[in-house]
Amino acid sequence: MTTALQMWRFSYIHEHGSKGVLLSEKRENRISSVGHYEYKNFKGKTFSLFPFGCPSVCVSYSGTKYPLEKYYVSSSVTLGVSNVFTSDMATIDIYDGNAILIINLIDC
Repeated sequence: MTTALQMWRFSYIHEHGSKGVLLSEKRENRISSVGHYEYKNFKGKTFSLFPFGCPSVCVSYSGTKYPLEKYYVSSSVTLGVSNVFTSDMATIDIYDGNAILIINLIDC
């Protein structure tokens, strides 16, 4: 479980231009900003993506159970919750905003 203190530290690292990952045996949490991200060998793993520090985040997913194309995910809808990587090579593109990405490392 991610605590408020861990999220504060995570936010601090991100705001100062660095990247960080909170990693446990069960999950990987990361903050991502505008860019292209590739996920290799995550097939069968679930992930959730939420806006971070902004009202919404514009994303595209490919290689996932529920692909999206330049869709604005907001924290008031559940569209970003419990998607599944269905390919050995999946991508997430962020076009606007910041996101917290939570990947469950245990197969669903």
